[in-house]
Amino acid sequence: MKESYFRWLLNRAGVSDGDSGYVYLCNIMYEVAFVPLLPMDENRWQDGLRYRWDYADELEGEGTRASDLTAGYLDDSLGGCTVLELLVSLAEKMAYETQESLYSAGPGKWFEELIGNLGLDMYTNRELMENEQAYFEAEGILQKFVYRRYAYDGEGGLFPLRNPREDQRRVELSIQMNDYIAENYDVLG
Repeated sequence: MKESYFRWLLNRAGVSDGDSGYVYLCNIMYEVAFVPLLPMDENRWQDGLRYRWDYADELEGEGTRASDLTAGYLDDSLGGCTVLELLVSLAEKMAYETQESLYSAGPGKWFEELIGNLGLDMYTNRELMENEQAYFEAEGILQKFVYRRYAYDGEGGLFPLRNPREDQRRVELSIQMNDYIAENYDVLG
């Protein structure tokens, strides 16, 4: 079931297989826990966990005992919110905020942009299959993000800004996301 849920998340994120895809990278993200270091980031943590219930309801039928058991099993086997769940959630929020359909290129486009912002875009399936060291490098980049060891302007995190108003390491992810979209896409005003 853990593998089936993983594939379901990949589908939501628009991640493809193949040499230039990011399935192996997503597998690393699926094993790394997101740690909400700022109080309001606990909401993003909860957003990621919500996917387990969405998956269970889709698989078993909304509100059934089987759905509860499926979501509970995922909670037991995965623990807290994973970085993959967080990124899928943020990609869908970005698609919504920019008024892109969840069923067009929306979340996939944003998911890949988030991977690029983290500096993980070079860690394709091919790179991770052929270079054992790349796995550890990618995991290190994810840990740097999770523990907010990126730059003041957000460089090395999900939402780098050219003109930050404050230290992005101390700004909750929702505000970082809104500022990033406003600075780069001028859709939030």
